[in-house]
Amino acid sequence: MSFHRLTTPSYYMSGGWPPAGYDYINLTPGNPNQAPADGAKSGGHPSDGSYFIVFGEDATSTHANRGHKALAQNCDQLDEWLNSSVAAPAEVTGTAAGGETYIDITGDVFVGKFGTPNTQDERNQLAILLNSTTGALLETAAGVPIRVSIIGTSGGASRVGLEATGFYTNARITFSAALTLGMTYRLVYLKRSKLSNISSTDIDGLVRNLLRSGDLITFSGAGAWADTTANPASGVDFRLQKIITDLTAVTGKYGAGKLSKGVSPAWADTTTIAATNLSDWVNSIVVELSRTTPGTSGAGKVGSAAFTAPWSGAPWTLNAEALINQIEDLLTDINHPYRMYRPAGDYAMDSSQTDHTIMVQASASPRIITLPTASSSWQGRRVKLIDELGASEAYPITIRPVGTQKINGLNADYIVASDYGQWELTSWGLNWFLK
Repeated sequence: MSFHRLTTPSYYMSGGWPPAGYDYINLTPGNPNQAPADGAKSGGHPSDGSYFIVFGEDATSTHANRGHKALAQNCDQLDEWLNSSVAAPAEVTGTAAGGETYIDITGDVFVGKFGTPNTQDERNQLAILLNSTTGALLETAAGVPIRVSIIGTSGGASRVGLEATGFYTNARITFSAALTLGMTYRLVYLKRSKLSNISSTDIDGLVRNLLRSGDLITFSGAGAWADTTANPASGVDFRLQKIITDLTAVTGKYGAGKLSKGVSPAWADTTTIAATNLSDWVNSIVVELSRTTPGTSGAGKVGSAAFTAPWSGAPWTLNAEALINQIEDLLTDINHPYRMYRPAGDYAMDSSQTDHTIMVQASASPRIITLPTASSSWQGRRVKLIDELGASEAYPITIRPVGTQKINGLNADYIVASDYGQWELTSWGLNWFLK
C-alpha cells in the first residue's frame, strides 16, 4: 500500500527513509518548491478556525491546500502510532545439547525503558526460560530455577535500562546456570515490533502471544497443596493450568487431596479424624463408618436425635445418643429380662413391666395376687401365676384386678384352685383376659 507523508517520520526505520511504498505528499520538507498550504483560517473573520476556503476569501493555493494539509497531518499521526516501536513477545525453542549458558538473538531485543534497574525482578519481566514440555520454569537437576542473568552484549555486559530507545540489537541472553543434555527449553523474550506489523501480517501470532503472555509474568511459587504436592515457581500461564490439572485429578493424589480442611468435630463415640486434606478426610469417614468391630463400629460414630413415637399405642422414647446405643436400648427394651418372683404372702404385681412370673406360696393360707394396671403402653403384656407348692385347692388363690379394670369382662376377683396349676393373663390395654 502507498502512503504519503507530509513530514519525515520520527519512529525507528530499520532500512532508513523512505520505507517501501512511502513518499512525501508535498515534496521533501523544507524544499522551496513545496506547494504552499495555510493553517486554520484566522484574522477576525467569522469563519476563523475553518480549514476550508471561506466566503469572500481568494481561492489561492495557500488557502485551497489548507484542508489537504490538515488531513495529511492527521494521517502522519496515525502513521506514527501504527509504526512506532512496541515490544512484542517472541520465543526461541529447542533441545539442549548440554552446556549452553546463553542464546544469541538476531534482531532488536527490548531491554527496558531507559533507566530501568538491572535487577532479577526486572529481567524476569523481559525474558524467561521455560520447560517447553510442562510450561514450568526450567530448572537444574537440583530443582533450582534457571533465570536470565544478563541481557546485553556478546561480551557479557548488560544493556538493561541503558538504551534510549529501549531496544538493543543482536542481544545475548545469558542464563544463571548451564542447560543439561536433553532439556527442552522455550526462551520467551520481547522483540521490536510495531502495531502495523502485528495487525496486518501477524494477527495469529498476536493472539498466540497474548495467550502466552502469562508466561512473562512470573509466579514465585507457593506453599504445597494439602497432600504435599509442590507448587514451584513458574509462569502464571503454566501455574493456572497446573491448578486446574491438580484439582481435577481422579488418580494418584486426587484433586480433593489438594484441599486442606480444618479440625473435624468428634464422632458420637468421641473419636476424631486426624486427616488434613479433603481426600483423606472423606476416605477416613468411609473407613470409620464401615467398621464392624465391637466398640468401634460405624454405628457408634453416628449420632441420633431423641426419638419419640407410638409403641404399642403409647409414646416410646429413645434418648439422643450414638445410633448403636439407641439400637441397643431398643433391643434391651424389646427383650426385657422380666422378673420371676416368689412372694411369701399376698402380692401386688409391679406395673413397671418387670414382674412376669409369680410363684405363689399358698401353703398355709389363701393368697391374693393383685394384677398390674393394664396399660395401652404394653398391649399384649402377659403375666403368669404358678401354684409352686401345690396347695391352692386347700388355699385358693385370688386374682384381683386394679380399680375398675376387668378380668374376662368382669370387674371382680377371680379365684383359682388347682394344685400346681398355672394361670396366664394377657392385657389388651384396659383389661385382662385369663387363659
